Amino acid sequence: IMSGIFMDTIFLPWFGFDAHNGTATVVGEGNTKFSLIRRMDVGRYVAQIIVTQDYQDIVSLSSQEMSLNEAFSIWESVNGRRLHVSYEDLS
Repeated sequence: IMSGIFMDTIFLPWFGFDAHNGTATVVGEGNTKFSLIRRMDVGRYVAQIIVTQDYQDIVSLSSQEMSLNEAFSIWESVNGRRLHVSYEDLS
């Protein structure tokens, strides 16, 4: 079973995010989409797979896809303040 990034972990310091200071650091342009899922949903999906035994060799779980810039925009809307994002070049 492969899952996307847990939604409740993208706004943590190890992901380059600092809620207290309202800053974030992104490697690249922040527009690459990635898979997200809630931990609770992983449990539900796994339980369903076990009960139905309806799966292939690999099961990929994802609730939605978004970029870091999209996630930051949602954070700004929810928190009512601007997030200052710095971008680091990939090269």
